[in-house]
Amino acid sequence: MPKSIRQLGWLLLGAMIFLSACSSRSLSSGEVVQRFSTALADLHSFHYDASLSLSGGISTVLGQKLSSAQFRLTGDVMSPDITNPRVSLQASMQGTASQGDLTLAGQLIGLPDYTYFKLTDLNFPTLLPVSLGADSRWYRVKRPAPDASGNRLGASVGQQLTDEQVLAIHNMIASTTIFEVSQTFPDETVYGQRAYRYQAKLRPDNMRYLAAQVSAITGTSTGDLSLLDQLNNYTADIWINKRNFQLARIKIEDIYLANSVPVSFSLDLGLSRQNEKISIAAPNVAEELDSQNLLDQLGHWQPAM
Repeated sequence: MPKSIRQLGWLLLGAMIFLSACSSRSLSSGEVVQRFSTALADLHSFHYDASLSLSGGISTVLGQKLSSAQFRLTGDVMSPDITNPRVSLQASMQGTASQGDLTLAGQLIGLPDYTYFKLTDLNFPTLLPVSLGADSRWYRVKRPAPDASGNRLGASVGQQLTDEQVLAIHNMIASTTIFEVSQTFPDETVYGQRAYRYQAKLRPDNMRYLAAQVSAITGTSTGDLSLLDQLNNYTADIWINKRNFQLARIKIEDIYLANSVPVSFSLDLGLSRQNEKISIAAPNVAEELDSQNLLDQLGHWQPAM
């Protein structure tokens, strides 16, 4: 074998060994978190599946006092343009109270022009001999037209941003650390994704700073951020997809205070189909409601037949 060919063979073998060593190098938690922030800024679509369990003195808008409640939320989010996200939601809730059990289920579709919703199940104890039920029809409410500043009722959603503003927001998200790793666990598979697993402390201070910066870029209000203060006390289990560094799952179990009453909660949120093609479309038939019609309709649900 000619000497030049042998040298070329050794060179190729060395290159393969070097590349193999590079590809097998394990990333530190700091590197993973940094790549996660960058990937988060480029997240445009995903499917979500969340469950939330509450236990304690839980007040509801229906006037019931629940001792426990379980929520299930699933759907999709698609936002190629951050100013006009599309959202679908299927939600269900079961609650336990001294007067009897409460159940609620429905669907919602949020599009740039309309918000669509329907109740598929509504059953809660009343003083009447029958319980109220949902009529399972689709309704739609037109989103407010933007004002002269591009806002919809003062909200930043729907505002027309310049390319420079979009890029500035992207860079802010990519450079913001929203959690710090406190413990590393062996890799796991969640929602069909091989993932890094960490225990982490959330960083509400960085989240608040990010909200303030986005507010300054868009010229809109940050709204009430008081909920972020409670995140200081929480530790989360976090799974990050090893292939695309997107969030695969987050789980938090702790206690919060509601009107000085402790409530135990367990939140488990999983994401999948990150940046895959997702379709969110309006239902074929929906009855249109204005704001007053909506209030009247919510106050006069007819029993389901």
